[in-house]
Amino acid sequence: MRNLNLKLKNLYFKYSATDIFAINGINLEVNSGEKLAVLGENGMGKSTLFFLTNGVYEPTEGEIFLNDKKLTRSKKDLIELRKSVGLVFQDPETQFIAPTVEEEISFGPINLGMSPSHVQNVVDEVIEILDMERLRNKSLYTLSGGEKKLVSIASVLTMGPDIIIFDEPISGLDYSNIQTFKNVLEILYNKGIGLVISVHDINFAWEWADRVVILSDGKIIADGNAREILSNEEILKKASLEKPDLVKFYDL
Repeated sequence: MRNLNLKLKNLYFKYSATDIFAINGINLEVNSGEKLAVLGENGMGKSTLFFLTNGVYEPTEGEIFLNDKKLTRSKKDLIELRKSVGLVFQDPETQFIAPTVEEEISFGPINLGMSPSHVQNVVDEVIEILDMERLRNKSLYTLSGGEKKLVSIASVLTMGPDIIIFDEPISGLDYSNIQTFKNVLEILYNKGIGLVISVHDINFAWEWADRVVILSDGKIIADGNAREILSNEEILKKASLEKPDLVKFYDL
């Protein structure tokens, strides 16, 4: 695992059908080995920002850097970006391509041109890390929601990313699957991977994150220590976010 610095500089993006910027002048740095939660109401730009960060969308304006190397839209640079910065979609099924679990998590490294033996080694390692042996030969469409989420994480992990971005990963998960997801996050964090997660559950962000970014109308209105930001009533009010339960308790 290398030390990776991802930098977004003066990033703007608008959809073709509108003149309104969905992402409006964002400057952001993310490093491997950190735990970052991204918060904001629906429609504030979180998913759009993630699609830009992974190269799915092309910025209207602005630049993206990996370890101070400015990236272009060339195939070579896009491959480098997607290998370095993995993206786990909110709905796992939208990124599924193959019929079975093992075929699905093999697809990325095969597409990168790895030899069959290397692909098998990588897949076996990821299956072991995430304790997925029981799922290896199953059809993707017989899996539970939590299992599908696990497969989508495995598919990204086989690419060897230094940073993984999760778009609303706990949405729709029950308590048991959320605990499983937290355990997976800890495994990834201990491997030195940078983790970026968008969530609506402010208590999850309070408990898990070291750093918080808050988006409003496509702009970053706060970026810093998670506990400091999430206990700042003025910032939370501006973003229409509630206080974490623990902060409410001590405010009584």
